[in-house]
Amino acid sequence: MAFPQNAQYKKNFRKDVGGDDDGDGDGDGEHAEVPTKPKKRKTTKKKRQGPAQAKSASKTPKETNREIAAATSTEKYSANRYSELRNQFIQNLKAQGVAYQSAANQWNSSALKKQLLATVDLPELKRRRFVTKDCTENPWAM
Repeated sequence: MAFPQNAQYKKNFRKDVGGDDDGDGDGDGEHAEVPTKPKKRKTTKKKRQGPAQAKSASKTPKETNREIAAATSTEKYSANRYSELRNQFIQNLKAQGVAYQSAANQWNSSALKKQLLATVDLPELKRRRFVTKDCTENPWAM
């Protein structure tokens, strides 16, 4: 007679059952199989705050309307600076009533973007996805 795989484990036998469940009629009182469902434990993980997280939680949110220094004519590419200048450029155009998509297109064709990306080497441009993988030269190089 076939039996389930988990029936062979000790935790699935009950010792207090004295009846005969195997159907052979000998009544030897062996351990009877009792199907049990595994118990699910409810665990609640509390996220610990390290010293860095505790400091950042107590800070106030950054001001979104803070002034960003204007770009200089000798400014080079830096990821954070590029992002700041791009966002400022787009926000200024949006304040004038230009749609976001149009403002983003104007940024893509702007002299400031060309100036920032002109000195970046091609592998970095590919890594940061400014150009496609099959590009062979920096399109903003002067």
